Amino acid sequence: MRSILFTMACVLAFAGAASAADVSYVLRTPGVTCGGSAAKARAAVEALNAVSQVETDLIARSVHVTFDDEQLAVDDVVKALGEAGYAVPGYEAAD
Repeated sequence: MRSILFTMACVLAFAGAASAADVSYVLRTPGVTCGGSAAKARAAVEALNAVSQVETDLIARSVHVTFDDEQLAVDDVVKALGEAGYAVPGYEAAD
């Protein structure tokens, strides 16, 4: 019985992971210049439902974000940062 439950749990976990289409982008955010602005930018992106990871880089002045692109588009992330006061002059897909 335990092995059946374990197998079912593994199948369900794998099925969920396979349906998620996580993508990562690096967004240039020249207005993120200090810890306070980094925290504000991170909070704006983390508030989006499909985001799984956010990192800010003060030296590169960028935000690295990973999200499910079946639920969210990179333009939604750009919009959230813009509404928080941070322009995004460009972005690129991350490795």
